[in-house]
Amino acid sequence: KETYEFSLCTKLLHTINPNAPIYDSKVRKYLSDVKGVDLWFNTGKKQNKTTEDKIVHDWNELCKWYNGFLESGEGKKWVDWFNNNFPFYSGISDCKKIDCIIFATN
Repeated sequence: KETYEFSLCTKLLHTINPNAPIYDSKVRKYLSDVKGVDLWFNTGKKQNKTTEDKIVHDWNELCKWYNGFLESGEGKKWVDWFNNNFPFYSGISDCKKIDCIIFATN
């Protein structure tokens, strides 16, 4: 049976490019439930779509959300909060800071 390790792939990409977001169950749950992002992979949505279509869709939605959020006032507040509370780690990417906050809320 074919498997698609979308989450693992995003984590590997993030290792190479720390500005690339991570997609995993915690991020998916937060973005879907709290932010209303329409994600398809492993959600039971869009059963008529291929797995590849779902991954491409979700990757695009994930990148769009992170880019918009990091530019927003709320995103800037999150980054400032992280920098103020964890000054030793202020050098990590803003994307990773958002990930850390999302992981902590789940």
